[in-house]
Amino acid sequence: ILEIDDKISKLIDLKDLSDEKNNKIKILYLLFSPILILGIYFYFIGRPRYFVLSDVVVRKSLSANESSDGFSSLLGVGNQSSKEDARFLKIYLESPQVLEDLSEVIKFKEKYNKSGIDLFAGLNRNSNRDQLYRFFKRQIKVDFDEISGAIKIKTIAYDPYTSFKFNKFLIEKAEIFVNDLNQSIYLRQIGFVENQVMLNFERLNQAKLKLEEFQNQTKTINLNQEVLSATSLITSLEQQLIDSKLELSLLKRQFVDQNSPEINIINSQIEELQIQLQEQRNILSDPNSKNYISRIGILNTLKSNLNFRNDIYNASLSTSEKTKLDAQKQQRFMAILSKPILPEDQDMNWRHKWFLTFSFSVIICFYLSRFILGISDSHNS
Repeated sequence: ILEIDDKISKLIDLKDLSDEKNNKIKILYLLFSPILILGIYFYFIGRPRYFVLSDVVVRKSLSANESSDGFSSLLGVGNQSSKEDARFLKIYLESPQVLEDLSEVIKFKEKYNKSGIDLFAGLNRNSNRDQLYRFFKRQIKVDFDEISGAIKIKTIAYDPYTSFKFNKFLIEKAEIFVNDLNQSIYLRQIGFVENQVMLNFERLNQAKLKLEEFQNQTKTINLNQEVLSATSLITSLEQQLIDSKLELSLLKRQFVDQNSPEINIINSQIEELQIQLQEQRNILSDPNSKNYISRIGILNTLKSNLNFRNDIYNASLSTSEKTKLDAQKQQRFMAILSKPILPEDQDMNWRHKWFLTFSFSVIICFYLSRFILGISDSHNS
């Protein structure tokens, strides 16, 4: 009986060992089957991908003060606006507008449609515009280096020529963007100041025309000279009047008879001088006569307006030249640091990357599931 029990126990142990071995084999199958499937997909079924990389940089012309400040240039402060332009360029290259222009060059949807036995890589044939745009953004990678300001443009395609042409097209669009930016800045600034120059020139001509019309109406070439002549005549008459009055005073002391011919003659001269003096004074201010005072006021106003318009016109010319110089300093230019090269071999990094990522995910999920099931069995027992 003891021998039979020993045989039965040995058979049970052998069965347990066999069951344990079978369980381990099943576990290995369960664990490595997904990994094997992933390996078959990523290394045999997955469509080849070709990457093309290029580097560009956008810079702005610096003024003399900015370029002379080496410390600011070292810190990247002097060319901060160029970094902003580079960010704008990055946004533009990923925009739907670029996708529309690209579709006219390489037939984007046709080149990236799903094909072959790979059911995951590519674009569905019935994709709408939103899905097409999201897929387009996944096929390009535009990275901006905050330190150097360089832009790395990376394109992905399922054949080398498409990837190369895709990258080259983005560089061309970047150059067009920078040129359009330069043109818009120049036209906006220069157009405004040139309009101001033309407007001030027209106002200056109007001021000249008003002055000429006034001189033609009053028939005066040099009104100030006329006024000076008139005031000189009045001064002369006043002096003669003073002399005559002094002479009259002396005669009245010499003659007892105040109606003597000598005194009457001087009195007549004084009266005549007073009449002439009053007439000359009336000529200066009488509106019905030459009215020098009013005319001088109008003339001075017209001349002041002419000088004012001339000063504004000269200032606008100076501002225009300064603005043109500033616009030239603000010109952007794009330099290609590394040109795209037609790839000869497919890129394998994405295969290794995603295979290892999914494999580790499977392993983690597997052992996590076993851990949870083990805890559950221990609670049940």
